[in-house]
Amino acid sequence: MSERRYSASLSQSQGRSGFSIIFRHPARRDAADKPGVRVRRGLGTRDRVEAERLRNELNEILGRPRYHTPAARADAEHRFDSRVVEIFYDKMIPEQINFTQVRERAIPLPNHEHDGYHQVLLLGTTGAGKTTLVRQLTGTDPATERFPSTSTARTTVHDIEIVLDEGPWRAIVTFMSSDELREYLNECISAAVLAAWRGERGDQVLRRLLIHVNQRHRFNYILGNGPQPADSDFDEDDEDDEDDEQRTASSLFDGEDIDAVDLDATNRVLDRSVTRLRELAQAVGAQLRSDIEDSDETGDRRVLDEEFEDELDNLLRDDETVHSIADELMDEIEKRFDLLPRNAGTKINRTKQGWPVAWEGRWDTDDRDGFLKAISRFSSNFAPLFGRLLTPLVNGMRVAGPFCPTWTDGRQPRLVLLDGEGLGHTPKSSAAVSTSVSERIEKTDAILLVDSATQPMQAAPIAA
Repeated sequence: MSERRYSASLSQSQGRSGFSIIFRHPARRDAADKPGVRVRRGLGTRDRVEAERLRNELNEILGRPRYHTPAARADAEHRFDSRVVEIFYDKMIPEQINFTQVRERAIPLPNHEHDGYHQVLLLGTTGAGKTTLVRQLTGTDPATERFPSTSTARTTVHDIEIVLDEGPWRAIVTFMSSDELREYLNECISAAVLAAWRGERGDQVLRRLLIHVNQRHRFNYILGNGPQPADSDFDEDDEDDEDDEQRTASSLFDGEDIDAVDLDATNRVLDRSVTRLRELAQAVGAQLRSDIEDSDETGDRRVLDEEFEDELDNLLRDDETVHSIADELMDEIEKRFDLLPRNAGTKINRTKQGWPVAWEGRWDTDDRDGFLKAISRFSSNFAPLFGRLLTPLVNGMRVAGPFCPTWTDGRQPRLVLLDGEGLGHTPKSSAAVSTSVSERIEKTDAILLVDSATQPMQAAPIAA
């Protein structure tokens, strides 16, 4: 059997002036371990002639198997445009970014031995009140500053490290990779297609599209809730203290930041996506169901349903409509990075393909409001700001500055507060302490276990 050949094509998404290139990679596997992972990368040019030249060069690499190993990169660099070489050889050798080290280089955590600081790790089940306690220890106002964010739902899904010191306000925020984001989006799309096949109404299909099944990744924070019917309960699990009508989005964001995002355009993308997902569900669902029922010998409805869901997910991973929808959503998400705070004290570190790895910021000691407004984009879950937040993309945040409890008469404790995902937040952590938490326990000076007295202690805090 002859080896499968791939070719590249150009794409220019609506609302984006630059060209992207799309191709199947002959030497890389996708998340399902199938050969020919789909790659989409920006070319960094608006000129069609130049974009076509780059596409032709990439097609030459795709058509010559001798270039399909990392060892051939040096030869390719002599013959092809550096952008083409970077796109093709990216991730052929797995590269892991240590995000903890990225944050440590920007803001080193002080310790007890050298700096007289105590590092305190807060542990507890989801919703036990860890973050509310952090607010008390840092002296942040829950009504006007809202940092860190709290909720009855699963709010803290990444590490938050807070250094109480006398220096200027500083922050370093690290983001999940584009591949990780893409995989979560694909899982959401699969869930939305399944909901459409089951005949759920449009707002519920949209909910499946925007909120990952484990509720850790709520992409409606980034893209908004879309066009919703009056009786929709889309954001019923989000921040629970919004009854104070005097607090508005402008108290956290500047007015120009709020208006900078065209949510109407995003809503059109979401509405179009739901329509296409419904059409896709009908196109593939009926035939797949028929094929499974014809081959089934058990007669067990539950087995049929499970097999249908598994096969549907496998089919969708190779479907071009799914990839097209994911491309549009990725483009909309990337637009939010264009709104990151930019001033003399900020900078963005990106991969060679342009995806943000980290954002750093620094403010004067007396600019507390400006600092908290800037970092709210990475930590808030305030519903009026949905469509403008980057919270679900953050995998870690470290901040430092003159935080101080209101009850210490101005005396600043020498503390490092380490907050994170609640115990029991994921199934794996419901009855045991994860390896990552165990490692943090070994490295910190004190463990503060926070639990609710309204119910018996659950298995996870007992294990801790």
